[in-house]
Amino acid sequence: MSKQAHAGIIALVGVYLLYLSYQLLEARMGGDMTLPTVVAVLAIGGFAIAGIAVIAYAVILYRGSKKEEEPKDRDSLK
Repeated sequence: MSKQAHAGIIALVGVYLLYLSYQLLEARMGGDMTLPTVVAVLAIGGFAIAGIAVIAYAVILYRGSKKEEEPKDRDSLK
């Protein structure tokens, strides 16, 4: 698997974590959640922070893989 594909899969995991956070928030606001408020807020915040961190990591991996593909010597392109 290429490093770019790996970064893409990791980014999808981050998006899924953000989606979980949104679903928990939506359930909490709709009154459908049986969790205590403190636990719900911690879970929502935890998933949101984790999702953002995973997406940031995927972006760093993707940019690193792009830099590795660039030739070291630009004169070799001629």
